[in-house]
Amino acid sequence: MKVIIFGLGNTGKTFFKTRIDRNLDKVIAFTDNNDKFWNTTYEDISVIPPNEIYKYECDCVVVASVYAEEIITQLNDIGIKAEILRPEDYVRYLYTRERYSEAYSTKEIIKKKIFDDEIVVYTAITGNYDNLNDPCYFAPGIRYVCFTNNREIKSDKWEMNYISDTSLDDIHLARHIKFFPNKYLKECDTSVWVDGKFQVIGDIREYIGVFQKDKPMLCFPHFERKCLYDEAAKLISYGIGIKKDIIDQITYYNSQGYPIDNGLIETGCIIRKHNDSTVINLMNDWWTELKRFSYRDQISLPYVCWKNDFIPDISDQNLYKNKWLLCTRGYSKAMTNH
Repeated sequence: MKVIIFGLGNTGKTFFKTRIDRNLDKVIAFTDNNDKFWNTTYEDISVIPPNEIYKYECDCVVVASVYAEEIITQLNDIGIKAEILRPEDYVRYLYTRERYSEAYSTKEIIKKKIFDDEIVVYTAITGNYDNLNDPCYFAPGIRYVCFTNNREIKSDKWEMNYISDTSLDDIHLARHIKFFPNKYLKECDTSVWVDGKFQVIGDIREYIGVFQKDKPMLCFPHFERKCLYDEAAKLISYGIGIKKDIIDQITYYNSQGYPIDNGLIETGCIIRKHNDSTVINLMNDWWTELKRFSYRDQISLPYVCWKNDFIPDISDQNLYKNKWLLCTRGYSKAMTNH
């Protein structure tokens, strides 16, 4: 990946020396708003004015400065097309890229293939938990379906499917729809679940074409953890979920021999060939775990995959910072409320 670092103060220099993965990424230039740095070099790398970034073919601009907010606005105003990252976003990308390399034992360039099957992107909003975010990308072969028990929610972008199931509370009803697209979307084969906090901003079929290998399920890896026990500890520390349920759950998983550092995947977006028998069995077991223990489904999915000797395909992308989905709830809040 070709990188330009915006910032030659202490923040930028420290980021360059301690965070850049020089085995895979190349810093092709620095830039800064202080014109005394322009047309000089730092560590034998050219320093250019911000308005010359467009001359360089870079994959991303990392804004490593205490003035990040202002600089990001500046870059957007001058029309920079490369991805704009904060240092923490870059570090999260390194983490997900490492998980991808571990999964496929390769550091080869990811080859894009064409995926043009029909897909249904769907979500579930129950009660008043989320607002419905209208998608920004439309194309033949892509449907958007929203399931909700709240008739106040309306949209001319989503196909609205109003449900009146009173046998489940709002949380479990949303999870049931999430787990069982084979029951709610019988007419299609490929579904894309997105949590209500996300807005579709790009062609998800492109994502599928790049990252789906030979498994009937594709997921984003977690951006900073690879262990369900660590995830459980984080939830407890944040006061999310019912503490006793989570402790009982991980105690049971440990007693069953579930290993540490066995991978952790984000459940905010899941692509499935949902009529596949392996996927159906997996979802049935996932639902059993949800009813038995905590409703925090990100803890139970790795265990269920392990129990079924199933490893889903994963990408090297950060669910909260990519070109297909936009998190609308705010980074910190969204990442602790999935």
